[in-house]
Amino acid sequence: MRLTRQTDYAIRVALDLAGQPGHGSDVRAIAGRQCVPEAYAAKIVQALARAGLVVTARGARGGVRLARDPAKVTLLEIVEAAEGPTLFTRCMLWPGECPPLAQCALHPILDGLREAVQGYLQSMTLEELARRAGPQAGGAEERSAG
Repeated sequence: MRLTRQTDYAIRVALDLAGQPGHGSDVRAIAGRQCVPEAYAAKIVQALARAGLVVTARGARGGVRLARDPAKVTLLEIVEAAEGPTLFTRCMLWPGECPPLAQCALHPILDGLREAVQGYLQSMTLEELARRAGPQAGGAEERSAG
């Protein structure tokens, strides 16, 4: 299990949107506030939209916004939107998946660790993460300044 830069960016984008409840924001603004390359932010938004975590709309009143209340979005959903659902089936020691009939000796121990991490990510909501991260995580300071 390895979390990539894509997951980091997905969490940043989601935190930014959580800091702007009910307001749409364009990808360029999100990318600027979160120091994410704009092209990468657009790909992240697409992945989050495919997972049903954000909605997008075109036009003057368009933009990107969370599809659900941040209290109902889990960190696990964001991670899986960015990494795919196989993140927790990959071997933690070697690239790819352990063959079912030839698992490494640490596999049973790492399974427990993997389940603990997965459970923790499932229990952590975007609202809680935003609360812990503070106002600097979202785009609130830029919104209030403008």
